[in-house]
Amino acid sequence: MFYLHFALFMRRLLMTTNGRADILIVDDQPKTLRLLTTMLEKQGFRVRTAIDGDVALEAVANQLPDLILLDIMMPNMNGYEVCQKLRAAEATQNIPIIFLSAITNTEDIVKAFTAGGNDYVSKPFQAQEVLARVETHLELRKMEQELKHKNMLLEQELMERRAAEIALREALMREKELSRLKSQFLTMVSHEFRTPLTVIQSSAELFATYHHRLNEDERAHQLENIRQSIKTITTLLDNSLLLNYAESNILPYHPVAVDVVRFCKKLVEEINNLNPKRTIHFSHEPARIHVEIDPQLTRYILLNVLNNAIKYSPVTCPIMLEVHRYNGNVQFRVEDQGIGIPANDLVHLFEPFFRAKNVGETAGLGIGLSVAKLAIDLHQGTIQIDSQENRGTTITITLPA
Repeated sequence: MFYLHFALFMRRLLMTTNGRADILIVDDQPKTLRLLTTMLEKQGFRVRTAIDGDVALEAVANQLPDLILLDIMMPNMNGYEVCQKLRAAEATQNIPIIFLSAITNTEDIVKAFTAGGNDYVSKPFQAQEVLARVETHLELRKMEQELKHKNMLLEQELMERRAAEIALREALMREKELSRLKSQFLTMVSHEFRTPLTVIQSSAELFATYHHRLNEDERAHQLENIRQSIKTITTLLDNSLLLNYAESNILPYHPVAVDVVRFCKKLVEEINNLNPKRTIHFSHEPARIHVEIDPQLTRYILLNVLNNAIKYSPVTCPIMLEVHRYNGNVQFRVEDQGIGIPANDLVHLFEPFFRAKNVGETAGLGIGLSVAKLAIDLHQGTIQIDSQENRGTTITITLPA
């Protein structure tokens, strides 16, 4: 609608400013038509004529005039009816209409204005009077259009400013949230790094000072402490790096054909070797399942979910990993009998740095699932978490095959 009004305005503005306004004369008297045509064309106006109301409406439909001189007493359709029809249409409701009529009684003149006329000139008319009124109404129309145009530009500018203000507020909110997350991240990282670094330092000092007094089992124990602590730090760094990639929308995604059964067997074997006190039970159907996935991202997804199951469930409770076909896709299902997740926390699990309120002193940054979710999204997959506090958690991940 804005562009329609703007186009109409520019057309009329150009026509009126260069002296070539288009005027439509509607009168059933040929003599009057010739007289007005000659008079107006001498003043540089472009003139069209119509001998009755129907012809006038057709002429207006073909091309909008800048002003209409309209007789009242005409056959078939009088000037009042023509004016009312023009005022009823959005495209023509603002065209200046000057009535020209021999009717001089007050009641009919008032009726002309009530029908929507802008002015009234009685016949016989004076040429100077008609020209003066024509030029006055064209000038008023021009000023009205200029004002409307300025208002439209102002409204457009206000809309752009409001949009800019909204965008700025959103950017400030994002920046504020990013600052909060960075501060939270640094606090959590410093805390999470302190524990394994302390273990490394203590074990190293103990080994350096008393290695000659330690038997083989004690030395192996201290070396294992160092190895596990280094593993923890490496995991923290990897998770932090992946989160940075994910938030910057540069998380690498390189899908290749993979036998996920073989893939999962190797992964489970690796986890079981690193956690000798825990055993992940792996099942699959069928024997081979070939799909296109990103091995690195899928490894991260499953490692995160399986390590959480290990971290938040008792040593005596089993952990299950099941892989199978599902509606043409591949589905991974991890089930534990751990501490579960409070119902109110489920909706926040994929938010960076969020940790459920029942994790206690268990180490963690709360970024693993958020990155895993982004990795699943890159595969155009889904993740579903079903959990009951103190009963356990089942996580189902579906990736397109």
